[in-house]
Amino acid sequence: MAYDSKHTEILTPEEGYNITKDEYKKYWPHLNTFYSIDFNRFVPRVRKDYRVLDLWAWDWRMYEQLKKINPDDYVACDCAKELLSKHPWRIKKVVCNLEKDWPFEDESFDLLSAFFLLEHIEDIEHFFSEAYRILKNNGQLIIGHFLQRRLFMWSINWRRFKIEQFPHTIEDLENQAKEIWFKTWVMPLRDVCDNKLITWHLLVCEKI
Repeated sequence: MAYDSKHTEILTPEEGYNITKDEYKKYWPHLNTFYSIDFNRFVPRVRKDYRVLDLWAWDWRMYEQLKKINPDDYVACDCAKELLSKHPWRIKKVVCNLEKDWPFEDESFDLLSAFFLLEHIEDIEHFFSEAYRILKNNGQLIIGHFLQRRLFMWSINWRRFKIEQFPHTIEDLENQAKEIWFKTWVMPLRDVCDNKLITWHLLVCEKI
């Protein structure tokens, strides 16, 4: 178990987010910028058997947006089993460690959603390689990313802890995606509390 300089526990995403399963929804306001995104702007005209994989599904926070594109199949994936259990019961759920090989077949999805995920992934080369592998030709990987300067302090049931992150910049992510042969473009998003401050980025990667 790791600790920071002030002797605060640093937990893995699996450990930390399982603990937050009943508390995470309280922190949803920081997603308001992404709630306004129209995914139809970034995906092709939905074709037959259109499949979506939400790679960091949490407790269904992006599901309401993704279902608007009316996919034929939606799969929710997360490393935290307890948090994923908050997803609607009828949804397909897959628990997996995205730092390892993904349990999905080659060219099996049209759209991958990865919001607030890449800061928890150490090996981003492996991430983009696996994403490219399971995407169909002309499929999209849509990433919502921000660089948090300080780890958030959680306090749940008298336990104080932080969750491990890695300081990837949006430039790091885009460059790595290009190395894997993705076509990319970036959209800066402004903070909901300060319209002059850009704190978020949308990175769209297309398999070509």
